[in-house]
Amino acid sequence: MFSRFRSYAIAFFIVGAIVETTTAATLRNAVSVDRDVIRLSDLFIDAGKHSKTVIANAPAPGRSETFGARQLQNIARRAGLDWYPESRYDRTVVRRPGDLIATDEIISRLEKTLRQSGLPKSQRIKLSKKDLSIYVARGAQSDIRISSPKFNIKTGTFSAAIEIPRGKRGIERLQVTGRTFSVVNVPVFARRLQRNDIIRKADLDFIELPQSAVGRNALLDTRDIVGKTPKRLIQTGKQIRNGDLKPPTVVKKGSLVTIVLRTKKMLITARGRAIDDGAKGEVVRVQNTRSRKTIEATVAGPSRVTIGLLGGIL
Repeated sequence: MFSRFRSYAIAFFIVGAIVETTTAATLRNAVSVDRDVIRLSDLFIDAGKHSKTVIANAPAPGRSETFGARQLQNIARRAGLDWYPESRYDRTVVRRPGDLIATDEIISRLEKTLRQSGLPKSQRIKLSKKDLSIYVARGAQSDIRISSPKFNIKTGTFSAAIEIPRGKRGIERLQVTGRTFSVVNVPVFARRLQRNDIIRKADLDFIELPQSAVGRNALLDTRDIVGKTPKRLIQTGKQIRNGDLKPPTVVKKGSLVTIVLRTKKMLITARGRAIDDGAKGEVVRVQNTRSRKTIEATVAGPSRVTIGLLGGIL
């Protein structure tokens, strides 16, 4: 397991050594290092002949190390530097920059490794730790490795180890756990549609939702959606439910229609005016424009309705 202790390997400090000459130096209050070690020159300007001497391990990428006044005074004295703290609040903060591997990227890499071990494509993972991010040395994003991947679909759990190179410090091994869950591709509106707009395939988009979040009446097959019309305004990105749609209106209230009575031996037509809106297959009221008689007819298509022998046209 990666150890987080600070190792101040002061290579050139010999306990009890007497320095005969001193060099005037100026403290750096903040410094950034992009390597595994901290040198004397990182803490002091004009650090003299020992400027390149290693005094400590650098912090891990994305982290910082603080040197307090007493610690700095001891380092300066042993290096033969003419420097003394002005107050006990003097300090130097050493930061090490790094490249961030964010939570989404970590999840993506974990899922890829778990799939190679047999995790189904319909499964996704959720980390036990919500905001997990890792800093690595610059340019080392591809150097992390995922090892020991394990999952159990029945219990909905997984575990793995993330191996992070830390230079001279070796490999940091970060154990991660979480849950697996099933997902479903759910069709949603890609744009706002008004009532009576005919839904086309191009009007639809897909979002991925956990199976547990999909409503019982949600429509998942585009064939149940395309060609219909919304009953009301439905927001984009929302699940489309069976009760949200209806067949499109092909006969509008007040429009002229052709009334058709067809049998094996004859075909009779008449003109009428629709009293109701109607979709294909629905029964609407129609008034014969000549006789003014109102009948019920079945919508057969745009501006066309049919009746049976008992319906009566006249």
